[in-house]
Amino acid sequence: MSDFIKMIQTDSILSIVAIIVFSIALLYTSKVFRQSSVISFLFAGLLVGPYALNLLPQGLTTSSQLGELAISFLLFVIGLELDSSIISWKDRHRITMGVYQVLLGGFFLSLFFLFYQYNFLNSLRLGLLCAMSSTAVVLKILEERKDNHSPYAINATTILIVQDLFAVLLMAIMALPAELNDSKKLLAAGYDVLKIIIFVPALYLSARYVLPKILRKINKKTQPELFMFMLLIVVLGASSLGQYLCDSPGMGAFIAGFALASSPMAFQIRADIDPFKQVLLSVFFMMIGASFNIFIFQTHWHVILLYLLFIPLIKVISTMMAMLFTKNEIVSSFRTSIALSQIGEFSLLLALIANKCGWLDENFTQTIFALAIISMGLTPIFINFAHSKIVHKILDKFSKRADILHDRCDLPIQAVVIGYGIAGQKCAEVLEQMGVRYSVIDQNAKTIDT
Repeated sequence: MSDFIKMIQTDSILSIVAIIVFSIALLYTSKVFRQSSVISFLFAGLLVGPYALNLLPQGLTTSSQLGELAISFLLFVIGLELDSSIISWKDRHRITMGVYQVLLGGFFLSLFFLFYQYNFLNSLRLGLLCAMSSTAVVLKILEERKDNHSPYAINATTILIVQDLFAVLLMAIMALPAELNDSKKLLAAGYDVLKIIIFVPALYLSARYVLPKILRKINKKTQPELFMFMLLIVVLGASSLGQYLCDSPGMGAFIAGFALASSPMAFQIRADIDPFKQVLLSVFFMMIGASFNIFIFQTHWHVILLYLLFIPLIKVISTMMAMLFTKNEIVSSFRTSIALSQIGEFSLLLALIANKCGWLDENFTQTIFALAIISMGLTPIFINFAHSKIVHKILDKFSKRADILHDRCDLPIQAVVIGYGIAGQKCAEVLEQMGVRYSVIDQNAKTIDT
């Protein structure tokens, strides 16, 4: 058996075939157990990674140039999916909700790390770092569940946008030295902060207002290849600027994608890159799984277990508080809180920046990787739990709105939803959260059976 594995390791074609076979098997298993494909790719990466069977090509790791390029493309796609137009910047309710979530989560998590004898500055940075949730995982699961247009999904997407904007600012905080008494290091960090302050708005404005005009002219040439190559140049250019100015190619690509998301060319870009989106997501989750050093449990299992119990719980409580402070409905607030309880990919990028700056050691960086991977893998299970009938009945007792509606009407059916498409599902979600008893009329036989 060992000779067979060695033969696969030395042959790149056999390695790729073995990775695909593992992925297919795990995807089928997740389908049987009704779990997200995210878990399948995380486990596939863990199995074929350097700490298990070691079947991945040597250049395909999160720290390699090829790996950073794959992450940059993924973050460009993630930024493109986050259409900021869903937020009305005059709507203080939604913006306040997102800001409260980041600040409350960062505050409580900072207290948690401060309790474990980290200094004040590093506790604050670790708290804000762990307050970031996974945009890639949450959007993927919402898409698989077809919950994209439900109230809790819109709230979660809004908070994710605010988190990702905060992540850009956090790069400057992560670049600060461990101690502020070294004038040379502080001056260098101030220079890095200045570069970020100049770089981020300049890249966003050029990608938002200049690039769409160029892409529109290229699109009129009716040459799809030319348009795709132009998008490739945009991603590579933004990644190079991010690497040069703030030592984060992925963040540069994300800003470019986020800026293009609300441009008139966004629909065309999404349609053209949609066939590659699933491949990029698969490669990303596989690389994250492969980067997980499972042997970290031998020395840090108690720390990982402790953090895994408290950090998601703190994030759920802080998100729930932010939702209730902004007068959201309790069922939707709980589902949003559960959906955002994991540690996200931006936390990993920020941890890598902190590790390069020297104030976060390698063991703790690997601990954050372990927490992120495990919490990402548990997210589909947590979301399914939040949608269970038992949880809904328990929360429904605390929902005043539901009690009022039940008191007003004793009819067995209070509403009828005609057509269970995107609009129908959203209406049904709102009615369910308000405690309204409804029935559905649809022509699709599978929908009726469900």
